[in-house]
Amino acid sequence: MKTVLITAIAGDIAQGVATILRETFPKWRLIGTDIHARHGGNLFVDQLLQAPRADDPGYDEWLGELIERESIDICIPMSEAELLHLSESGKVEFMVNAQIKEIKGSNFVEKIIYTDRVSGQDRELDAQGVFVNIGQSPNSGFVKDFLEINKFGEIIIDPKTNETSVKGVFAAGDITDTGHKQYVVAAGQGANALLNAYEYLKNKTRGL
Repeated sequence: MKTVLITAIAGDIAQGVATILRETFPKWRLIGTDIHARHGGNLFVDQLLQAPRADDPGYDEWLGELIERESIDICIPMSEAELLHLSESGKVEFMVNAQIKEIKGSNFVEKIIYTDRVSGQDRELDAQGVFVNIGQSPNSGFVKDFLEINKFGEIIIDPKTNETSVKGVFAAGDITDTGHKQYVVAAGQGANALLNAYEYLKNKTRGL
């Protein structure tokens, strides 16, 4: 059994990671931390601890003591502030311009083969796990000639109704130009789009 520390557990991405770990390794112990003490993150972990901010002078010492005290096997930092702090500290190596080419292992991940996009060389890295990010580029190509989209590829909507540039066509979720890409926002948008689509069809049927 391993003990995993997931920081910024109040965020939906961290909660998604915790959910995957819980489903894949039900016997693993999950500890979550966040700068806030009261939120739904406690539902995804076995233990929730309040953490200092990543830019706090005592953050490194606090994190080190926590890892040692709780015998943490895997630490997964999930906040932008922590990632920035770690990148500036020089204690963690960040590999950018790397394209995953192959994942090797028998029952579990053992190695990753990736291509360095700068040098073009293939390199090997020992690893025990992989988290796949779906990316931030909206898959809106199929409607680019039908609906108005912005320079980021997001579908432009009326924030009040979720109606697109084409009357009677509604969109919701991360593919739209909403500023927040979170589960709860997408769910709320979906409900709003559905209700307004219903009103549109009802009024059209009545000839209004």
